[in-house]
Amino acid sequence: MRQSITDRYDKDADGRVIIDVTAASMKDLYDRFDSTANYNKKDLDLKFAEYLIQSVNEIKRHPFLIRINLEHPETPENMERVRGSVRHYFEYQQERQRHEINKHLGRFCYFLGLGITLVFISLFLRSRYGAAGNIFTDLGIEGLTIVAWVSMWEGVSNLIFEWVPHFQRYRQYGRIANGPVHFRQPTQP
Repeated sequence: MRQSITDRYDKDADGRVIIDVTAASMKDLYDRFDSTANYNKKDLDLKFAEYLIQSVNEIKRHPFLIRINLEHPETPENMERVRGSVRHYFEYQQERQRHEINKHLGRFCYFLGLGITLVFISLFLRSRYGAAGNIFTDLGIEGLTIVAWVSMWEGVSNLIFEWVPHFQRYRQYGRIANGPVHFRQPTQP
């Protein structure tokens, strides 16, 4: 019998997939290069962030929660800071993807507009000089038509093959930014 990928994960009482992360302390969740920065401005550790991205990608559209298992007790304020850091980090990543989406949409519009313009120019030239029988004129018009179609194809392929992955990452980062972050820490004696 074929098992679902989500069978590899624990689930909470509501059926949400639990993405478990274990850390000795809160510091382990952050990039060490900006250790003097405020928690809200610190970057998350790349391995931690990548693990979250891969896990959410793996479980697809299933609801989830991130559970951070701490080896040492932390204050509620620090736990809230981590929640904010996860949210801010993935909102920032989402914003970066939005810029990429806009860039690709701009390229799509540019190449499509250029291609359509060149098609109209070649049609105009064909109606004006097409019956002249001059081989150089015919080659020029045919070349312009080919350039027009290549330009339009570049725009469409940019939209299909490059825009879609950015949009998928945009949605995924939004899911992580808005995902609940829970903590499990050792009980104090």
